Amino acid sequence: MKISDYRQFQTADLQFCVRLFIDTFSRPPWQDQWKNEDHASRYLRDFIEAPGFMGFVAEEAGLPVAFCIGNIRHWWQGDEFFVQEFFVIPSHQGKGIGQGLMDFTKKTLNERGVRGLCLLTSRDSPAERFYRRNGLSEIPGMMFMAGGIKVEE
Repeated sequence: MKISDYRQFQTADLQFCVRLFIDTFSRPPWQDQWKNEDHASRYLRDFIEAPGFMGFVAEEAGLPVAFCIGNIRHWWQGDEFFVQEFFVIPSHQGKGIGQGLMDFTKKTLNERGVRGLCLLTSRDSPAERFYRRNGLSEIPGMMFMAGGIKVEE
């Protein structure tokens, strides 16, 4: 793809983003089970409507095929971009589109003075290998933690 096929996210991209997001992440290895488009739309809007939002789109023949959405965070070492979601639709994976989108994202962020990029991903997944090839590495001593919030009565 040519660099002109990559651009910044626009509000009008949300509908495409939601549909492609569900299609991509409902398949292996992710197997997400979004209730419906409205549910996924609310999830993505949480990022899009938050301070520091930036998004990037890869298109083929004028239609979106990949997205990168995230937020710039002001960190003590300099601004960093936290990737909330990065995905290429299954029919277009393995064709260099994700790499092109990552390159465009880094170039655009660098031009804006953003010096870091961080994200969470599944260990031992194709995504982990992709991000490692792009210069990201695991942070020693850090762990991601999660749990339910059920309150005992």
